[in-house]
Amino acid sequence: MIMWTSTKHPLCCLLLLLSPVFGGSAFAMTVYTDRAEFVAANPGLLTEDFETNNVTPTSTSVCTNPPMDSTTDNACFNPGQLLPGVTYDLPDTPIGDKMALGRPDDPLSYRLGANSNGDYAVIRFAAGDVTAAGLELSCSFGPKNAIARFYGTNGLITEEATTCSGSGTFIGISGDEYIVRIEAEAPGTFEYLDNLTFGKPTSFTTFDNRDTFTTTYPVLALEDFESGNLAEGELSKACPSSLAVALNNDCFAQGDIQPGVEFRLQDNPGFDMLILAEESSKVLGPFPSTDYLYVRFSDALAVGLDVYCPMNPGQASVRFYNAKTVFAELTIDCSEAGTFIGLAASERIEHIEVELPDGAELIDNVLFGRALMQIMFKDDFE
Repeated sequence: MIMWTSTKHPLCCLLLLLSPVFGGSAFAMTVYTDRAEFVAANPGLLTEDFETNNVTPTSTSVCTNPPMDSTTDNACFNPGQLLPGVTYDLPDTPIGDKMALGRPDDPLSYRLGANSNGDYAVIRFAAGDVTAAGLELSCSFGPKNAIARFYGTNGLITEEATTCSGSGTFIGISGDEYIVRIEAEAPGTFEYLDNLTFGKPTSFTTFDNRDTFTTTYPVLALEDFESGNLAEGELSKACPSSLAVALNNDCFAQGDIQPGVEFRLQDNPGFDMLILAEESSKVLGPFPSTDYLYVRFSDALAVGLDVYCPMNPGQASVRFYNAKTVFAELTIDCSEAGTFIGLAASERIEHIEVELPDGAELIDNVLFGRALMQIMFKDDFE
């Protein structure tokens, strides 16, 4: 079992965490120079790679009217092409008034920077949204010495010396203070940003034992599909995608599925049908096996389920998503006997995907919801 601990606690428990203050407390911060280590330590972040844009391959375009965000409409970006929650700008007193987007050194990657070598890029985040951020910094005429300044709501958090290379150099931080601005500067040259990864990490705990999971989370809802409509001797039945409490179909009557969960296939499936089957108990899977299962939850911080692969045993992937992106992808050995996988997270689990490549996965006994303390003090866990 792998365990991470959330930094949020119910109000009733905060008194246990208080200690005398002598001269204040320091910002808890970790600096990263390796992207893989940063991503592993901070799951569930978004990445803006600037690849969705209006710029012709192998060229550079001038971006007018900064600051730019997800609503920008200019020669570089259309509305919706940049991720929300972040703004790209120039310094407060810039020499120029434009930014530039192009592929300065690497023909496979777009990068964003100031259009004047006397300016530099400034990144701003929505207040209260980001505690971890990292990026690659590259230069047209690298390598050069560079500085990355990270600011919080109370001013400068840290100023990190780095390099600005043609292929890109990673720099990032994470901690317990909100990051509101980053300045990335390599004096005397054109610096560019790429692969900006940002957000608030999703901490989580994984479980491979159902008894341990249910003991830790004893008040979860259970969907076991036993209300499914299979006649005596009927081994399987095709069902529409999707299945939910308010829907009525040949497989489940209205009210048969637990509230708060929806079972369907992934977007754009090859054949939009599920299958309800009778194994040792009733199970649900995709039909045909080239598709995979998508399970959406309305309010869950903990999810557990049994995964079966009776026809083609192998390694299956179970992907857990928050409201923005995937924050955990777990690989399990999936067989006819079934494998339990459970996860509890520090924020809502919006949906999961269960997939056995080149095979048919089946699921059963889906547990979902919140721990009792999380129900009683729901606002403190948001």
